[in-house]
Amino acid sequence: MTRTRVKICGITSPDDAQAAASAGADSIGVVFWYGSARCVSVHQARAIADSVSPAVVVVGVFLDPDIETVMRTVRSAGLSAAQLCGTLADGPWMQLAHSIPLIRAVSCTDQRGMIRDRGLAFGDYLLDSAGKANPGGTGNTFDWSIAKTASGWGRIWLAGGLNPVNVGDAIVAVHPFAVDVSTGVEQSPGVKSHDAIRAFVRAVRTVDGAINPGGSE
Repeated sequence: MTRTRVKICGITSPDDAQAAASAGADSIGVVFWYGSARCVSVHQARAIADSVSPAVVVVGVFLDPDIETVMRTVRSAGLSAAQLCGTLADGPWMQLAHSIPLIRAVSCTDQRGMIRDRGLAFGDYLLDSAGKANPGGTGNTFDWSIAKTASGWGRIWLAGGLNPVNVGDAIVAVHPFAVDVSTGVEQSPGVKSHDAIRAFVRAVRTVDGAINPGGSE
């Protein structure tokens, strides 16, 4: 088993971005959906991206995106990857995937919808408990056994109600490529608890060490 990657999503400030990077997070997420309390402007996202090492993957989170908006925002905000939620407009997505990693977000609250939302053959899939009222994620867990139906799709990023207490169990159950947390490490919407971020990363590394002593990449 390879080392589980950690993504701290819903970052709204350079201070929180730096705390995530210092704690050992592999990637951070910045949200561009205006309905989210964690939404940032392109200017804010650029400041966040510039505040961390190039080794930290900065993921832009988009809802119902069109490819032109994603490409423009990636360039302007200095993003390293894009997470695509909701419905995708027509466009050469797989061509874009050759130049920037694309993560397709899939709701696991509707198994029939999972197949529909899978869409094109992306290499990375983020499994979450998103719904119509909360397309970016509900902050609640889902039945992790459902994730096994997607195990052959590509690299699995597990989200949905994770926190420092339950992330170890999630990794044991799903063996994902990465785990993604937002509300589980917050002190208020859009404001991260640096202590909780450190505890989350520490919990991931602890279970990785227990599962795979010597932990290869």
